[in-house]
Amino acid sequence: MLSKLMEIHGESEFKSKTYSIAAYKISQLTVNLQTLSEEKISQINGIGEAIAKKIVEIFSKGKMKFLENFIEKTLRGIFEMLKIKGIEPKKISVIWKVTGIENSWGTSLCM
Repeated sequence: MLSKLMEIHGESEFKSKTYSIAAYKISQLTVNLQTLSEEKISQINGIGEAIAKKIVEIFSKGKMKFLENFIEKTLRGIFEMLKIKGIEPKKISVIWKVTGIENSWGTSLCM
């Protein structure tokens, strides 16, 4: 989800791809990630220090501020669009920008 939101909000493709790769690597682990130290997590192929810190933040606080920031600035309808098969985040971003979709208070949320 994070990598898709990053794409929608115009973050660099490299950064969003990095989070996507990390999520995939985590899904393939055979060990419980919560049993590992931050240092051990950062040594997993595809996960560096910055992402390891965010993983530990999720374990300690139950959420990740970095992700929460993207969620807060994303319209609810965008999440629904992400569920549509065949519409990638870049297309959603273009639709959002072209239509000028706004929130219920009339404030434009386009990048």
